[in-house]
Amino acid sequence: MTEQVGPRTMTWEGKVEAFRSHLRTAVASFLDPRRNDDTGNELIVRYGNLRSQEFGSEGVTSIALIYETPPGSTNQIQIRCEEAEQRFIIPDRDAETDVAIRDLDEAIRLVDLHIQDVPRQRACRIRDYIESWLEAGKDLAAVLEELNAMLHQEMRGGRITYDELAEACRYAHDRLSGRLSR
Repeated sequence: MTEQVGPRTMTWEGKVEAFRSHLRTAVASFLDPRRNDDTGNELIVRYGNLRSQEFGSEGVTSIALIYETPPGSTNQIQIRCEEAEQRFIIPDRDAETDVAIRDLDEAIRLVDLHIQDVPRQRACRIRDYIESWLEAGKDLAAVLEELNAMLHQEMRGGRITYDELAEACRYAHDRLSGRLSR
């Protein structure tokens, strides 16, 4: 575990609250400001159904950032805010270790990297499905039918967006026409 210390001065409680506030804003960025016609009040999830859940025990606040990749696999980024050490424990995005960070700005930067990577993870997952369908011998029409089913998936986070659908259709077409190789 590496530790990073930075210059921002505020109380630990202030840092944790600023971190929470930033996460609320980051999660909200995954919502489409247009209203869902079906419910009238529910904001449309742009992709991934990104949300957070917080729980705590004595001296430790745990925050889970939860999201889905198509067709509904749940993923989680587990963050700990440790009062005694006054540090954030965040998974390193490129390794299987955790990073201990005392600097609020650096903690926010690292969590933002995780959040910004969700669309890429979703695109890779969709491409993996397309590859498996192609390996199973499905033609373009059958692949498009599978993608359409993902568009109308029951599980919110498992649904693909119209932008993801368009990109997936281009990818499937290019793979089948030989323009792309695996």
